[in-house]
Amino acid sequence: MTQTRSEIENRTLTELIRAEIRQALIKTRCTLPGVVVTFDGTKARVRPLIKTLLAPDATPISLPEIVDVPVCFPVSSGGASYITVPIKAGDTGTLTFFDRDMARWLYGDGKAVEPESVRIHDLTDASFTPDLTPFDNAIGASTDNLDVVNGDMSISMLPDGKIKIENSTAELIDLLSQILEKLVSTTVATTMGPQPLSTAADFTAIKLLLDTLKG
Repeated sequence: MTQTRSEIENRTLTELIRAEIRQALIKTRCTLPGVVVTFDGTKARVRPLIKTLLAPDATPISLPEIVDVPVCFPVSSGGASYITVPIKAGDTGTLTFFDRDMARWLYGDGKAVEPESVRIHDLTDASFTPDLTPFDNAIGASTDNLDVVNGDMSISMLPDGKIKIENSTAELIDLLSQILEKLVSTTVATTMGPQPLSTAADFTAIKLLLDTLKG
């Protein structure tokens, strides 16, 4: 069927609009994986790890390193309560690009502010969270336990109320239980012969409670 000039023009206009929308979406930053280049304890220099592809046949463009990137950790109570993890060059995670210019808020007191510019989803308005790794480097999380690990040291909280605090050499709860067992069986010389410690019954009760925590 032969198309009319009006139909061709309408189709062309629609295609142009779609192309413009697609180009705008391609340039809109939301989240990307990134790798830490440097970290000073507060801000990081991060390199985005996925290149930008503007068209299927275009040459991928490497994004520049982003400086002064705030690093996100769980924090509350005005900074009095927090959990941190050690971050080193080479660690990967998620770059999140905020809707608006973050500069004035980041260097302010945390209250609502007006943005310094009209930029949106800009590379410079990123934060970094150390929470993402490739599958080859996956940590292999437990499906049951809550685990905290730092190098050779680990704490595992089990859903049945038990806990493991251990390294590659020993487990802390077990060691404490062994110490209490030794104290319970310790005797002292008296005129009546060897006698248990006067606190042996207390040590026995404590050991029984401690053993309920042993994972």
